[in-house]
Amino acid sequence: MSILHAIILGIAQGLTEFLPISSSGHLILIPDLFRWNDFAGSESLNKAFDVALHLGTLVGASWYFRHDLARYIAAAARSLKLRSLKDPDARLAWLLLASAVPAAIIGALFSSVIEKKLGQPVVIGAMLIAGALLLWWADRQSGKRSIEEFQLRDAGVMGLAQAIAL
Repeated sequence: MSILHAIILGIAQGLTEFLPISSSGHLILIPDLFRWNDFAGSESLNKAFDVALHLGTLVGASWYFRHDLARYIAAAARSLKLRSLKDPDARLAWLLLASAVPAAIIGALFSSVIEKKLGQPVVIGAMLIAGALLLWWADRQSGKRSIEEFQLRDAGVMGLAQAIAL
């Protein structure tokens, strides 16, 4: 892989990871669009590069949010000791963890199907368009809610949305 390709994919990963669009999808679409064959015939190298990009994003995001993460982890630990979710930080920490469960289960059960069937550029493009329409519709809906109103049901819906996004 050329340095230029790596830089472009790294920038794409960094920009799209925190937007409600698929960073992994873009890592598939960009090389396909530009006809880059850097890892043709070596799926393991392709996967390793993809993991490295995501790991870099995780490290950067963890560093940036380190104070928030420390606060939520400490609050969650205290809530276990006190057996109470009265602390808003503890409640949010556990709800965020719960929201990851559906995607983790779906990802573990269907990873090969997701990679083979849904990892095709045409499918990714169609899903990005569908996601854009869904975001447009959601933006048109009225109503604002505060973080304090976040409930287990909301965490479940968020987790299902993450699972669908796989």
